[in-house]
Amino acid sequence: MDQGWEAMRQALHRVRPVCRFFAAGKCRNGDNCRFSHDQESQAGRVSVTIVSDTPCKFFARGLCQKGQSCSFAHDPDARPTGEVKATNDGLEPLEDDDLKDDFIRPLSGGVVHFENGAAVSKISLASDFSSVRLSNLPSNSTPASVLALLAGVGIDQPLESIRVYKSVTDETETCVANLRAEDPDFADAVCSRLVPAARGHVKVTPYATTLSKMASGSGGRHTSTKKVHVSWFRPTKSVWLKFSDESVAKVSKAFFDSGEYKISGQHVRASRPTGSQDRRNPGRTIWTVQLVSVSAEATQDLVRDCFEPGHEPFHIEMTDASYEAEDNTACGAVRGMLTEIGPLEWWKTNVGTGGKRMRAVACFASESDARAAVNDLNNATAPFGSDIRLTLDLATSTKFKLLARIFDVIAPEIKALKTTWAAQHLVRLYDYDVDGKFKSLKIEGRQSQDVANAAAELEAILAGTIAEDANGKLWSPSLAHNGGLLQKIKDIEQQTGVVVLRDTKKCHVRVIGPETKRSEAVGLIANILQDDTSSLFTIELTTDQYEWARRGGFRAITTALGRKIAKFDIVAEPKQILIVGSKDDYDKAIEMIAAVNDENLTSSDGDTCSICWCEAEDPVLCHQYCGDCFEALAHSDASSASRVQCKGADDTCKTTITLDDLHKHLSSSAFETVLEESLKNHIDSHPLEYRPCPSPGCTQIYRVAPSGVHVCTECLVVTCKTCNEAHAGKTCGEHRDFNSEEQQELRKVKWELGAKDCPTCGAAIEKTEGTASSRKRPEVLLLLY
Repeated sequence: MDQGWEAMRQALHRVRPVCRFFAAGKCRNGDNCRFSHDQESQAGRVSVTIVSDTPCKFFARGLCQKGQSCSFAHDPDARPTGEVKATNDGLEPLEDDDLKDDFIRPLSGGVVHFENGAAVSKISLASDFSSVRLSNLPSNSTPASVLALLAGVGIDQPLESIRVYKSVTDETETCVANLRAEDPDFADAVCSRLVPAARGHVKVTPYATTLSKMASGSGGRHTSTKKVHVSWFRPTKSVWLKFSDESVAKVSKAFFDSGEYKISGQHVRASRPTGSQDRRNPGRTIWTVQLVSVSAEATQDLVRDCFEPGHEPFHIEMTDASYEAEDNTACGAVRGMLTEIGPLEWWKTNVGTGGKRMRAVACFASESDARAAVNDLNNATAPFGSDIRLTLDLATSTKFKLLARIFDVIAPEIKALKTTWAAQHLVRLYDYDVDGKFKSLKIEGRQSQDVANAAAELEAILAGTIAEDANGKLWSPSLAHNGGLLQKIKDIEQQTGVVVLRDTKKCHVRVIGPETKRSEAVGLIANILQDDTSSLFTIELTTDQYEWARRGGFRAITTALGRKIAKFDIVAEPKQILIVGSKDDYDKAIEMIAAVNDENLTSSDGDTCSICWCEAEDPVLCHQYCGDCFEALAHSDASSASRVQCKGADDTCKTTITLDDLHKHLSSSAFETVLEESLKNHIDSHPLEYRPCPSPGCTQIYRVAPSGVHVCTECLVVTCKTCNEAHAGKTCGEHRDFNSEEQQELRKVKWELGAKDCPTCGAAIEKTEGTASSRKRPEVLLLLY
C-alpha cells in the first residue's frame, strides 16, 4: 500500500466514534473494535427509540445487529415456526447419526438378510430379479400411471422398485421409468405384452439387474452410501456504492477485500472503483464500487453501518434479491424433490446459522435412491430460483466398532490421523461412545476411494502385530482358556500400555498399541511363554459325570484346584472339563470325577459364565457369559447350528439370542465373521437351493436351477446349472466321460506314449518316426505338437 493509502487509513482511525453495539451490550469485537468502548461517553448519551409491535425477523434468526435501537419488537418467544437447528457447521450431529443396523449384508455375490440368532432369513441374488426400462412416456407420467399402464396389459405383480424421471431430447420432454421385480421372467413379460399392445410410442428395453447393497469391507467395517449432501446459494443481491472521493472509494474496496468491512458478518467481494461524470454536475466525478453476492437481508442502513463514520458512500443502490423464498421454504422444496426419488430416514439443515450457502444432509432409506438423487438432481435448477443450481454430493461412510480399551491405547494415533485428514479436506473421522465396553469410529468423505484409503490406514493401526519370535508365532495351548497364563498376559498389558488379543482358532496373539510398546510387549510375552510349564488336559464327561458336574461337582473341582485351572466347555459334544495346569492337577480332577461324591455339592450360581462355569469376566446378557466365551459360542453355533442360542441354566435355556444383542456384545470384526459363518452353514445345509462357484478360491454362490448357466461375476467361470459343473465347450455327458476313471487312465497312457487324438475322428495317433506331422487317409491333416 502506498503512502497516500496509509495516510488515508491513519486518518480514518484518528477519531473513534462510540460503538453503539457496545452500548447495547452486543459488540463481539472486544478490544479489536474500531469504535470506542468509552463507558463515560456512553453514559452521557440519551437515546429515544420508537419500537413497533411488528416482530423483528432478523432478531428471530439471531441476526439483528441494531440492538435496542431496532425499530421492531425483539420478542424472545417470537421465533419462526418449523425452524430446524443445525448441530454444527459441518452438519455432523453430536452423536452417531446412523440409524439401527438393518442386518442386511452383501455376501457371496448376493444380498443376505439375517434374523435373530444370526440365522439367514433370505438370500437375494441378481438372477432372482429382472429389470426393464420404459422410455418415451408422457411428460406427466408418475409411478401410479406406469402401474396403470402395466395393469392394462395384464401385469399387476408387485414391483421391488419403480423410478420415474424426466428426459429431454431434441427440446422434447418425456419421462423414463425404470422397473424392477423379484421375478426372473418379469422383463420378458413386459416386452411380450406391452410392445404388441402398441401403447403409443413407448419403448421397452430390458437391462441387467445390479444389486445395490454396498460391500461391508474388510476388517468387519460396515460401509454405507445412503447420505447425500445438498447445497445451494442463499438469496443475494448486488449493491452499488457511490463515492465523491476516489481515495475513499479505493480504501473502501481494500477494506472489503481484507475483511475489515463485512455485511451481516459476511465477507463480500468488491470491484475496483470506476469513475463516471455526474450528469447533474458535469465537473464532478462519481466513483462507483460494486459489491456482489451480498446477503438478501442486507438493507441500505446495514450496508452504511459497516463504514467508518464520515466516510460512507453518499448514495447506495441495491437490486432485488435473487429469489424470495425463505430458508425454511427453500429447504422444504429441496426436500420435496428428494422424496420424489425415494423416502428419507432423516434430514438436517443449517437454517439459522448464516453463511452464503444453504447446506442440508439427506439420509435415504435406500442406497440406490441416494445414487439416483445425485445423478438426477446434481446441478439441477432449484424450484424457487431459475438461476439457482443445486449441488449434490454422495457421502460414503464406513464404521468400525472396537473395544474401548483398544481405542484408549491407540488414541494418540487416531488423533494424528484425524488432524492429517482434516488438513487434506478429503475425509473426516468421528468417534462415538457405544457403551462402556465398545467405541465406534466413522470415516466419511465425498469420494469413495478417499474413504477406502483412509479406512486402510485405520485398519493397519487396528491390526497391530502378531507376536512372533525366531521360531514363529508365539502361542501356548494354555492361552486358549482363562488360566494363570492369561493373568500374566493382562499384567503385560498394564505394564506396557497395549492390548493383547488371543485368537484361539488361528493359535496366535495380536498386540495392538504404539509400535515401540508393541515390541516391548512381544518380548515379555515370549519370556513368559518360555517359562510357562502348564499344559492343557481335556476330560470328556459321560452323561452321569456331566450331571454330577452340573449339580456342583465342577464347583468342587474349582475349589480344590482353583478357578484359573479348571474350566468347563458346555458347547463341546460330549461336554468337557479342561484343566490348564500341571499333570498333578489333571490327576486330581480325574480322581474327583471318578469318585462322583454327591455330598455337599452346590450348583453354580448366577454370577458364573454359562459356558465355562467360572466367574464371568466382562459379563454379558441375562445368563452370564465371559466376553471370550460368548464370542466362542456365537462362532460355534453360527458354524454348526441353525441359530445362536443361549446355553444358560445348564444348557436348558435355548433362547435365541437376538441380533441386537450379538451386535451389541461383539466387536465389528467378530460380528461380521459370525454372519459369514452363518451364511456358509446355511449354504452347506441347503444344497438343493444354493451351490458355491466351482472355481477354486471363489466365494460366490448361485441358485440351483434345472437348466441354464451361471456366469460368476467374480471369477467369470461359466457353470452349468444342470450338473453344477464348469465344462465350457462340452456337454454334460462329454464332461462326465472326460472325468471318468477309464478316461483319466487312458489320457495318462496317451501322455506316457506321446499319442494324440485326431481332431477329425478322435482316433489315437502315435508318432513312431519322421517329423512332427502325420498323414492319415482318406483326409490329409498336419499335426503339430
